[in-house]
Amino acid sequence: MSPKNELKYLALAILISVPFTFAAVVAIAFLDENIIAIGQGVASVANIDWNALSVEGAARWPELAGMVIGQILIMVFIYLRTRPAVNDA
Repeated sequence: MSPKNELKYLALAILISVPFTFAAVVAIAFLDENIIAIGQGVASVANIDWNALSVEGAARWPELAGMVIGQILIMVFIYLRTRPAVNDA
């Protein structure tokens, strides 16, 4: 690989990593300032209408099953594509 290509890849890596690093710092600052409110929100789970949640979950389980089956199929296709070929010569 030429030095010019290496420089392009380094610039691309920096261009991609800087915004994500900034977003991570902002997220940590947000969590640091609001962790008490977040904890209180999580602790108030007892106020959930469990009947409505179970009805919603029962209505959406086929979507979840489809996503899981789709991901499994994608992984199988990737495995079949990347495994070494068998030579029967």
